[in-house]
Amino acid sequence: MAAETSRTPPAHGVYIPGAAQEPAVLAAFEALTGAPVGIVHWYQPWGYDERQPWYQPVLDQPALRRVAAHGATPLITWEPRGPVASAGGRDPSRVSTILSGQFDSYIDEWARGLKSFGLPVYLRPFHEMNNAAQPWAYGQNGNSAADEIAAWRYVHDRFARIGANNVLWVWSPNTENTQVSFAQLYPGDDYVNWLAVDGYNGGTQLNWGGWLSPVQLFDRSYRSLVALSPSRPIMIAETSTVEQGGSKATWIKELFNDLPAAFPNVQAIVWFHTDTTARGEADWRVNTTAAALDAFKAAQL
Repeated sequence: MAAETSRTPPAHGVYIPGAAQEPAVLAAFEALTGAPVGIVHWYQPWGYDERQPWYQPVLDQPALRRVAAHGATPLITWEPRGPVASAGGRDPSRVSTILSGQFDSYIDEWARGLKSFGLPVYLRPFHEMNNAAQPWAYGQNGNSAADEIAAWRYVHDRFARIGANNVLWVWSPNTENTQVSFAQLYPGDDYVNWLAVDGYNGGTQLNWGGWLSPVQLFDRSYRSLVALSPSRPIMIAETSTVEQGGSKATWIKELFNDLPAAFPNVQAIVWFHTDTTARGEADWRVNTTAAALDAFKAAQL
């Protein structure tokens, strides 16, 4: 009988509000879970936003250096929303306007900043471009599939001209839906380093399809991503589960054990560790129960 081949488990990452900016936040999470984090995720908009002091458009160089010094790789979700000062206060969420050149100075500033950082960084622009909740998405603000592709390529090409070759481009829709297929939105292998997908189990708490195991949740999307590019690594860029409707502890075990076995191209899993009940969603943190936390701890070993 042939020897069983082992494979490297996916890298584990986390999103926690402020973790990249406040070392104590990340340290507390690692103490809670008993393991270091390999990817630290945060969000930045193109335009100014007053919601959080760390959610701002200027590239957060101190956060980049802090995460790298911690031994992790930064993952920045770069959201084209809000008034961009260098573009006269214009909003880029109608993505065809990006091709006009009015946002070039802002794009180039980020490209130069990430180039000067010099180390690998995952950059995830235009994420969930198939999710109607995002103003830059397909079908919103007049955005077509062709607009989405053209805008992605335009931003990518400006980075390439500046030589920001340490940037790893993460193309990251939400789980595939009937509104638009992944294939209609994909900018092509020359413009993407990693494929990714966001997906959450809403159980019986949220009207998101009932309780779904991680394999059930991501099956269609995984197959579509592999069909687009069989050799590209895949990242689960945002995920978590509720407690209601099943066992959160079991779901966590399945995420880190069953999912990589079923979907071998998955090479990174990033947990969304925050409580969004105030905006009508759920508490997505790993420690909502002792059993869930124990399962997460075991998965990090």
